[in-house]
Amino acid sequence: MALDPLQNAMFKPVAFWKGYSLTGYGDAPKGARAAEQYEHAMKFLDRIMEEAEARGMHLRDRLDAQGVLWSVIKAKPDWGLVKSWPSDEREEFLKWRGGTVDEDEKDGEGEGVEGSAGGKVARDALGALADKLFFESNYSA
Repeated sequence: MALDPLQNAMFKPVAFWKGYSLTGYGDAPKGARAAEQYEHAMKFLDRIMEEAEARGMHLRDRLDAQGVLWSVIKAKPDWGLVKSWPSDEREEFLKWRGGTVDEDEKDGEGEGVEGSAGGKVARDALGALADKLFFESNYSA
């Protein structure tokens, strides 16, 4: 990210997993290394830019696309713009989106994603890695 934040956006795995899930984009291939996961995430941002452009919304760069992603996955029902929507549209959006990504998430090490049923899905970095490697998360402890 230090080279060009407009093209090399920050990658927070939980936020991107939520975005992949909502759009049907698909996760990085199983067993993908960190660099491959990052490249997959940047391609997802490129896709957001393409889809926005097709709908008449110009995003300048990947950082703008990341802002769109963050807005969709983190918007709370009482936030200004969301709150201003007609109630049927707001309810439809919230039903589609499900829960929000926790505000406390820090580079994939947060509490996780709140599911539409209200339960938490723990996705801390070590737990996510353990899942990919088929280890118990306390294996290395």
